[in-house]
Order: sequence, then C-alpha cells, then structure tokens
Amino acid sequence: MPLDDDEIQALLNEAEGSRYHSIIFAALQTGMRRNELLALQWKDIDLDLATIYLNRSIYHRGGKTLVQTTKTKSGRRTIALSPQAVLFLRSELGNQIENGMFHGYKVDGESPVFRNTNTGEVLLPNTITQQFPKIAERIGLKNKFHDLRHTHATMLLKQGV
Repeated sequence: MPLDDDEIQALLNEAEGSRYHSIIFAALQTGMRRNELLALQWKDIDLDLATIYLNRSIYHRGGKTLVQTTKTKSGRRTIALSPQAVLFLRSELGNQIENGMFHGYKVDGESPVFRNTNTGEVLLPNTITQQFPKIAERIGLKNKFHDLRHTHATMLLKQGV
C-alpha cells in the first residue's frame, strides 16, 4: 500500500540515523527494487547528470551474495534523479568516504552505495526485508519495503508524470 506524504516524512524521520535511512530514501526517490538498490555501485551514478544507470541486481542464496544483470533488458534502464536525491547522494558519498577512512574500508566506483557504514559490507536483501517492517511498525505502519516502489509511482502520478 502506498504511503501518503505524512507517512513518508514519519518513516524517514524514524529511519534517520539508522543504516537503512539511505536505502529507504533512495527507494522513495527512484522507485527501484530492493535488489536493484543493493547492487548499485557508485560508478552507476552520475551526480553531475543526475542519473542512475541501472544494469544489475543482487541475490543472496545459500550464504552467498551474487550480482547478476537484471532479469530482462527492460530492467536495464536510466533513472533520472531529483535535485533533492542528488544532494542526498553527494552527502552519502562524502559520509562513506569519511567513515571508510575511520573504519578501514575503501570507497571507490566499485563500492556499494548502500552498505553497513561501520564495516563497509553491502547490506543483504533479507536484512532489508526483515528490518524495514520493524521501522514502519514503530510509527504505526504495516508496510513492506516493496511498498516504497508503489509510493514512488503514486507520487509521480500525483505530479502528472
């Protein structure tokens, strides 16, 4: 079920400061799927052109994390970023570089965009699936992470896009 404007703000406020805030924000801004977001690397984002080049997805099976091209050719696409999303991602990149120096991991084009900022490791799909409802429930919502994709589409429709 899509979130309304007040629920979006409450969700972002609740997630603020957690390792899930950035991926929740990005899902709302882009409408990307969980596994697409988790496979995103900094080289896939052109902040000057305000564009994400989506061409892969992440899977976690049998204790192994695999990165594969998207299931279909239509899944490989270019996503335009809002000015708000560009500012957010610039800040996120700066924070990761700073955290990486402090915690001993490197941030470059091959680095995952959404990661555990203490260890530098990529977030796993099941972790997002399990943790998102807990964040939502704390503010009285019963949503799943995939609902953010529907929320993004609803926001675009309201804007006449």
